[in-house]
Amino acid sequence: MNIPISVQLYTLREFNKNDFLGTLKKVSSLGYDGVEFAGYYDLSAEDLSDNLKRLNLKPFGSHVSFENLKNNLKYEIDFNKKIGNKNIICPWAKFDSIDDWASFCKDLNFIGKKLKENGLQLFYHNHDHEFNTIDGKYIFDFIYENTDENLVKAEIDTFWVYKANVDPLKLMNKYKNRCSLIHIKDMKNDSKKSFEAIGEGIIDIESIIKYAKDIDIETLIVENDDPKPDGLKNISISIKNLSKMAILKE
Repeated sequence: MNIPISVQLYTLREFNKNDFLGTLKKVSSLGYDGVEFAGYYDLSAEDLSDNLKRLNLKPFGSHVSFENLKNNLKYEIDFNKKIGNKNIICPWAKFDSIDDWASFCKDLNFIGKKLKENGLQLFYHNHDHEFNTIDGKYIFDFIYENTDENLVKAEIDTFWVYKANVDPLKLMNKYKNRCSLIHIKDMKNDSKKSFEAIGEGIIDIESIIKYAKDIDIETLIVENDDPKPDGLKNISISIKNLSKMAILKE
């Protein structure tokens, strides 16, 4: 089974702000199948939809802040339905108490229900702090134990899982029924566990891809939070290395 390769456009934010459509064109020319948004850079839904079709890029998701999900949900629903994107991802949350996390979970269920009623699906995207413990369990587990499995899915960011000293494959297996999107990125072999282009670091990307294919992941999403030397060069290296991986050709 071939699995689509997408780019989280946050990786290219330095280019997006000056020429968003030009950046999308470069993403397409590199051979990526789709994109995941982190903002729309003042484009209308109609213009964005037309350009995605012209460039043969599929919208696989959109990262929308928790604040916007609470305060501008109708806008996000209408915009994403118009561009043909069905996956809405809450990209970040951090709280100090279990009561605050419990309240967050209630909000996710409410938002997820509204999205579901409009044919869309809510996801939560992790970093490493969700693998701190609260009441004796990972915050990550607390989130999914306290949200409806049909309303709130998991977009597992395998880099942050690895950085938290948790096995990404075991986590993907545990949540295989709630995970249809994953982020892949690589890690330098340094003391800071810095970001690296795919195939240039120490994470076993091929094993992650193999398991992603086994559980019918919708797309692999390439991301680099701090790309060096810049976002375009970084995703160019990543797609080149991904194209050489035998697992993607099986």
